[in-house]
Amino acid sequence: MSTVIWHDVECASYVEDLPLWRSLAASYGDPVLDVGAGTGRVALELARAGYRVTALDRDPDLLSALNVRLGENRRIARDISQLVTTAVADAREFDLGERRFPLVIVPMQTIQLLGGVDGRARFLRCAHRHLTPGGVLAVAIAEVLDLYEVEDGMPMPLPDVREEDGFVYSSQPTAVRADRAGFVL
Repeated sequence: MSTVIWHDVECASYVEDLPLWRSLAASYGDPVLDVGAGTGRVALELARAGYRVTALDRDPDLLSALNVRLGENRRIARDISQLVTTAVADAREFDLGERRFPLVIVPMQTIQLLGGVDGRARFLRCAHRHLTPGGVLAVAIAEVLDLYEVEDGMPMPLPDVREEDGFVYSSQPTAVRADRAGFVL
């Protein structure tokens, strides 16, 4: 359960990219493969818009939370549970059999967490195998700041905060700046 709380602290309140994923689904159709789906932030949004989604994540606890949220959605809105399937797998090694997708999405900089060039290459091979002919892979990446854009003394970003069962969880984003020798935390 703790992975669910921390995942939600980091990701659940971020909504700025949701119009992009909806627009891509409208353009390329479904089913959509959501890689690094976590607790379903994007998968649930797409399902509410009527798209079929396969939510892939390597953490079964996160996908269990997604399934709970599907049930909660049924109580407050409409049943979208038939639109979302889950797959527990590492993004670098997944095999969904014969399933193919016109759209594979990778929100929240997930691709940058796959273990460097080798991990990303392994993921790209898996994603390619699961795309339909003419299909699209859409990946969110963090912006790399040029050296001249980063100044000493810049304020730390605000923490991500979530209250759950009377406890307040806070995660302070790490400020990373580049220097000529590498990166400084």
